[in-house]
Amino acid sequence: MRCALFPGCAAGLVEAGFARVTAYPEVRLWAQDHCNAFIELDLRPTARAHAVEVLCRVPQIASISIVSSGRDLFLTVLTPDLSTLSRLVFEKLQRLPGLRGTRTHVVTTVYGEGNHWRLDAR
Repeated sequence: MRCALFPGCAAGLVEAGFARVTAYPEVRLWAQDHCNAFIELDLRPTARAHAVEVLCRVPQIASISIVSSGRDLFLTVLTPDLSTLSRLVFEKLQRLPGLRGTRTHVVTTVYGEGNHWRLDAR
């Protein structure tokens, strides 16, 4: 896919393997009637690779990140309601081998998100 607009556009990044195109609901609107949460996972050092493999198959997990500041994995989770989020945490996450603990942060309001970012914007 060639980008006709300018060399640094998203299509060029996708073509080079630096980015990918993903479809998801506009979280700001979706979160008004659904449940959005950020979950921190603490894992034993040898458990991360297996945990990522398992978590990648959970459809409610929108993203899995390694971040600094005292957590091993940081998840962005989208569920239809709070009870589904609770089941995800207690029935799936708590059963991960090597899990030391979780911290769940339920999002109450989304003011903006990255889907409006533009490359090379002036």
